[in-house]
Amino acid sequence: MFGTEQSQPVIAQRLHEFISALGPSGLTRAQKRVAALAAQRADAIMTTVLGEIGQWQTSLRTIANHLEDLEHRARIVITDHDVTEDTPGG
Repeated sequence: MFGTEQSQPVIAQRLHEFISALGPSGLTRAQKRVAALAAQRADAIMTTVLGEIGQWQTSLRTIANHLEDLEHRARIVITDHDVTEDTPGG
């Protein structure tokens, strides 16, 4: 309904022509319809964005947990390495 990025100039031109054809008396009704459609579109975008934010949060938490595990394992290896070097014959 809202077209692609490439078709935005055509859609904008059609909207301009539509509003111009209405004249001053019909402008208020047309503005309300356009505003309602724009609000619906904005709501749809926000719903999508919020869903994507949730997915990003889940992914980032998983990555953070994985990094925490790797850091913990690295500290164990470093500690074991330091203990082995300090031990005679190690």
